[in-house]
Amino acid sequence: MKSMKVLFVLMLVLGFAFAALSVSSYSVSASSFKPGSRGIITVVISNPASSSALVSAIEVGTTTPPEIVAGNSQFVGDLEVGGSSTVSIPFSVAPTASSGIYTVQLDISGISDRPGSVSGGFDAFSRKVSIPVTVVNTPILTVSSDRPTISDIETINLSISNNGGPATNVRISTPFADSPVLSGSDQVYVQSITANSSVPVTLDSRSINDGPVNVKLYVEYNDELGIAHNDTYSLRLAVKKQKLDV
Repeated sequence: MKSMKVLFVLMLVLGFAFAALSVSSYSVSASSFKPGSRGIITVVISNPASSSALVSAIEVGTTTPPEIVAGNSQFVGDLEVGGSSTVSIPFSVAPTASSGIYTVQLDISGISDRPGSVSGGFDAFSRKVSIPVTVVNTPILTVSSDRPTISDIETINLSISNNGGPATNVRISTPFADSPVLSGSDQVYVQSITANSSVPVTLDSRSINDGPVNVKLYVEYNDELGIAHNDTYSLRLAVKKQKLDV
């Protein structure tokens, strides 16, 4: 996905290599967007000092795929030599949009005069710039336990529900000193979680005092585009040590 974004940047730079204007930078308000969400594309349009010509009647329009709806065309006005203007384009993602990288095309037009020309006149130009927008239905995980207590080394079943997009390459670990830790392995691996899953884990609570404890679970996973995520979940359980009969 990084290579695709590099390609978009190259297209942006090369698309303005011979124009009276240049797009010196662009940004998108988030690294990715959920279906049904909103965002903003921000671009900085510059009239470089090397152009030696006023650019007027600058307008920025958009061409989008059906999954993306952008705002109306924006009138920027005039840019003196060496001047710049920041333009913000709001957009929304359709609730039914599938995960993927979509292209929002900016259609930038304007008129440049001809300084030093005997006959005078103007040059009209139109350039297109492609901006990538990543849409992904991010996994939304919740974790609970099938029992309220643990003792020494014991296996419990984690109930993991997912109310978002698929979670793949799920890794569960316990890298916390003040919490029971996994026994027998450093992490538990689950190939994918799409709805509800029961995951057995063996916890070692021998170093924890009797009483209530927060069992902290560090969960790493990837969404369906391969983007990495991580969250920490806390389960409120009670530690009850086994006692020998005398």
